[in-house]
Amino acid sequence: MKLLYVDIARTMWAFDPQLLNTGGFSTQELFKKLDERYSFAKSPKHPLDLNEKGTLAFQLGKFVNSAKTPLDVTFTIYNNGFSAETSSSTNDATEFLHDLAAWMTKEFGFVIPPKDNLQSAYFSQINVQLDTALSAVNSKLQSITKLLNANVKALDGNPRLFDTGALIFWTQDVGQPLAPSAFRLERKWGAPFSSNQYFSQAPLETQQHLDLVGELEKLLKS
Repeated sequence: MKLLYVDIARTMWAFDPQLLNTGGFSTQELFKKLDERYSFAKSPKHPLDLNEKGTLAFQLGKFVNSAKTPLDVTFTIYNNGFSAETSSSTNDATEFLHDLAAWMTKEFGFVIPPKDNLQSAYFSQINVQLDTALSAVNSKLQSITKLLNANVKALDGNPRLFDTGALIFWTQDVGQPLAPSAFRLERKWGAPFSSNQYFSQAPLETQQHLDLVGELEKLLKS
């Protein structure tokens, strides 16, 4: 397996943001200082400047991680917590949140809940190249592929080649608030089948996600 690139690497912390600022410090001043520290390209101007999703989104900021690598980062405030998103790894997103938390405590006296009182979750989207096709998951599926290839009539009259397109796992409460996202591995749209390029998403840290796809690839090869 080869990682082509990371689309999204998101870390989420769930807690009551109201507990951060029990002293009533001006949040407008906080927003101004956030812009200065992380140079966000687009950010809310005040606490009521919500986007269409009802959140406060600070977009395309710059964060230099512990490896001294400058990274693009997006920071979002929800009514039940924070999230940070990079296109490198969830480790970087988590590091940003810790940097932010330490700075908010030092600069404004805000109190971030201790680790034991934080609920953490992750979401990642990656693009990979596998050494084998997803159709290898079960040879019995080939009979369905053959039927589709033989019987589907396209409007332009040209024949089409079908193959197994996706493998998806989800929880029983899929689609409900707070449910983890589905794990999915699917052929990358527009890429030729021969390229074996796949898109995948999972409610996991980036490295765990890569490990999971790697295990799946081993099963496909076996």
